[in-house]
Amino acid sequence: VRQILVSLNLQANRSRKTIVAQLGVLLAGGVYLPLDTNEPDTRLRHMIDTAKAAFAVGGADMSERLVSLGLKHVPCDLNKNPKTQKPPALPAHVNGQLAYIMYTSGSTGLPKAVAVPQKAVLRLVCDADFCQMGPTETTLLLAPMTFDASTLEVWAPLLNGGRLAIHPPGKIDLNELADSIKTNGVTMLWLTAGLFHQIIDTSPDALAGVRQVLAGGDVLSLRHVRAFLERFPD
Repeated sequence: VRQILVSLNLQANRSRKTIVAQLGVLLAGGVYLPLDTNEPDTRLRHMIDTAKAAFAVGGADMSERLVSLGLKHVPCDLNKNPKTQKPPALPAHVNGQLAYIMYTSGSTGLPKAVAVPQKAVLRLVCDADFCQMGPTETTLLLAPMTFDASTLEVWAPLLNGGRLAIHPPGKIDLNELADSIKTNGVTMLWLTAGLFHQIIDTSPDALAGVRQVLAGGDVLSLRHVRAFLERFPD
C-alpha cells in the first residue's frame, strides 16, 4: 500500500475510530493524511492531489463526497469481527517510512504539505526529557487531528504504556473541558497559548488535578504564567 488517506469529519474528529484507523493504516504500511471534511472541495482536492492519496478510510456518510474527489472508500467498521486475531507482521525498521502528511493553513498561499517520518514521532515521544510519559500518565486528546499537537497527544501515551483519553468531538467548551479533565483523571495536558490564557482567566481550577501542563504554539503571557504558578506551586 503506497499511501492511505484517512478522512476525518470535524464533528467526529476526536474519536476511537480515528485512532483505530491511524493504527490500521500504519500497520498496513501506509501513510495517513487527516482531512477536515468541512473544508471546501478546492482545498481538499489540492491536498489529496499533492499527497497522491488513494484511499479514504471513514464512515459511509462521507464516502460519496470523497469518491467524488477521486478516492476509493474503505469503511471503518469497529463492530465487524476481524477475519483473524493474528496481528500483521511489523516492518523490520521504519527509519525511512512516513507516518503522516499534514498541511499548513495556507494563509500565505496554497497549503503546503509536511511529511513526517515515523522516526520523528519516535524522537518526540520516546525517552523525552521535557515531560514524563509512562503508564502512570493519562493524556487528553484535545487538538483537532489536522493540527500537529495531536501527534504528541496520541502517541505519547500509546508508545509509553500510558492512557489516552479522548475529549468529545466538536468545538471546545471550557466547562466541558473541565469535566473531561476531571472525569478522565487527566494528568498530562497540552494547550495552545490562547486556550491556556482563557482557562487561567475563567476556570483555573480545571487544571487542579493535572500534574503536567504544556502550553505553546504562540507567545505565552507572563501574567497568566505567574497566575498559574502562584495558584499551583507544585
